[in-house]
Amino acid sequence: MSFIKSWYPARLRICQNELSCDWIQLEDTPFTDPFFDETLAKARSKSINSSRFRPASTVDLLADWSMELPNIQPTAFIFHVSRCGSTLLSQLLGLHPHCISLAEVPFFDDIIRSPFKTETPPNFSVSETLAAAIRLYGQKRTGHEQHLFIKLDSWHIFFWRQFRVLYPEVPLILLYRRPDEVVRSHRKLRGMHAVPGVIEPAVFGFHPDEVYSADLDGYLARVLERYFEMYLDIVSEDRLTTLLNYADGPKALLHSVASNCGLPLDNSYLANVSKRAAFHSKHPTRIFSEKKEARETSPYLATVFRVYDRLEQLRLGTKKGSQYS
Repeated sequence: MSFIKSWYPARLRICQNELSCDWIQLEDTPFTDPFFDETLAKARSKSINSSRFRPASTVDLLADWSMELPNIQPTAFIFHVSRCGSTLLSQLLGLHPHCISLAEVPFFDDIIRSPFKTETPPNFSVSETLAAAIRLYGQKRTGHEQHLFIKLDSWHIFFWRQFRVLYPEVPLILLYRRPDEVVRSHRKLRGMHAVPGVIEPAVFGFHPDEVYSADLDGYLARVLERYFEMYLDIVSEDRLTTLLNYADGPKALLHSVASNCGLPLDNSYLANVSKRAAFHSKHPTRIFSEKKEARETSPYLATVFRVYDRLEQLRLGTKKGSQYS
């Protein structure tokens, strides 16, 4: 199976009740971009991926092929509520010489949300295909890889049980941030889940009628409420879960992940971490600076803050008054 080395399934296609996937050759392209779709965009400019004829296969081949390649199992899954430091954390992990760090792989999302597409064949196995895709993305390209960190899209938290069934002993990292700060960040540039209807309403447990009548900030507050509620459910029943708050800073987050996942941190690596952490997560050449802004206390945030406060009490092991004031 050496012919498939460094080839990755890049897109799931559904046509006339048939499933296929497009493949892309990544060669030695490093996985260091803020998001994996940027890595794919770079790879598409390579001559091997520029042919008018694009390699494709049936989906059922993924399971067989993925078993033939040397790969590593996931070290941890990183869930997040967006704009909470997960992008930078993923990049810091990617600096480690023995780590593969995947940041929001589009093909994983294609698989996970396929049941919400009416044209998806009823016999399609999400779990089997997802496991095969993770094996393929965890393939060893250099032979030095020992750890695989997978940062998922924020709405993938609603599918955490699928990951737990597939990987019963893999730690789950739950990263979050104050809801008013998340909303403020999305006002500058809104993500997919922050715009009503872009992600299927059923993913969040919403009815379509209530989604399309919502204002942008109010809708995002409800999405965050659902995220935080799901976090509380997971923490209550999963022993391999770690809560992390953006407020602790990127280096502290990294040390927490490393401690929970058995990742060694030497001085040379930590020096590279310090250099990278000084720059913006999504714009690696721009020095990071964050303006201190007043906390928002709008009524539409009251409910989500109550859930956020419960998370903080669990994380800190303390009982304190509401931060919504």
